[in-house]
Amino acid sequence: MEARQKEAKKRPKPGSSKGSKKLKTKWNYTMTLVNAAADVEDILRVSKYRGMWDWDAERPDSNRLVTPTVEIRKTTLVAYREDLRHIIDGLYKNKFKTPTSRAKLPQTPGERKAWLDLAHGEVRLARAVVLDLMGKATSPAKAKQLRLAAYKLKLARALHTLGLLSGEPAASEREIRKGLQERLEDWALYEEAWNASELATLQRQGVSQELFDIITTNVRERAENVTRWEEMYEQLERESGAEKKVKGEKKSESEEEKPAEDSTLASSSLSSSSSSSEEEEEEEEEEIVKETVVDDAEIEDVPDGEIFLTDEEISNGRALLRNALHPKRPSAGNYLLDSREEGRRRRWFQAKALAKLTGQPIPVWSHKAPFDPFKNNGPRGWENLPLETNWDRLQYMWVLTNWRFFQLRELEP
Repeated sequence: MEARQKEAKKRPKPGSSKGSKKLKTKWNYTMTLVNAAADVEDILRVSKYRGMWDWDAERPDSNRLVTPTVEIRKTTLVAYREDLRHIIDGLYKNKFKTPTSRAKLPQTPGERKAWLDLAHGEVRLARAVVLDLMGKATSPAKAKQLRLAAYKLKLARALHTLGLLSGEPAASEREIRKGLQERLEDWALYEEAWNASELATLQRQGVSQELFDIITTNVRERAENVTRWEEMYEQLERESGAEKKVKGEKKSESEEEKPAEDSTLASSSLSSSSSSSEEEEEEEEEEIVKETVVDDAEIEDVPDGEIFLTDEEISNGRALLRNALHPKRPSAGNYLLDSREEGRRRRWFQAKALAKLTGQPIPVWSHKAPFDPFKNNGPRGWENLPLETNWDRLQYMWVLTNWRFFQLRELEP
């Protein structure tokens, strides 16, 4: 599903008598600042569980909570409590400074733009992690990573919607519509990610019948949510296209009526017609400039100042980071890291030292034959390391230095 933009409109202030602008469909999919705050409240309440004996934290009522997702099992909330709190502290508290009141939300268009840029970056990264793990949740560890990534995606999107509906003057109708459509996309991805992890749980042995029934019910409810939200998205898309068509027809009719109006004004007074035509030309030029900006925004695929990476580039970057943070020890000999062989060698050298001190015969060498640990000059394949750039030479020095340090374990004491 791809979001289409429509011509910008201003909406009334949230505090005015007319109320906040609502984009309605036959599904009554509409959101205000109160609904966006309820989303955040619903997401944060999961951190209140400390044990299975805690009372269930109340969920925001249906009047405030729009398109609620399926509840997470309490056992999962208790097991993931520290991980969820870590996500909340890093995203909600540190990056968004704990927006617990309206005063801490964006108040101006500039503040709203900064908020949305930060939230958009977090959403994009979280979505990439979810999509990367979606087909890999075959173990409990991977399933947990997928669930936590989906939780972070949902929190980031809720904060994005909260900032979108804040500030004065309000965001345009086109921006709000696009934000609501993207929210449906991420809500659906959240449910699909949890379903993927739950199905991996069902494949494990030892799942009780009670847990099997609960998971099966949750999976079915999430699938129904995804289907319903896809229909809501398509309804928004169709209404957006219909409104664009109506506006285009009205604009063409007004352009046809302009020549008749101009001739009437010209017959009444030459001076008044010339002044009015100049004003109309200026207004038309301003409208053309505005329309050109909107059209450019619709055609633009990559927003200014942002870099989009492919799935392959993201995967390669994670691999490089993982190897840098958790490097593996290089192969350095025929029994490197063989604890049993090293123990035999240690005991033999201790017996040899004791024999020399007491004048006893030297014990027979019973372990692997000694060899020159530096005979190969480097680890396997070191001759093929590139040396063209400074970075290549740095990696070459790094590899050989680490190899030589590990070879010291092969030397006889």
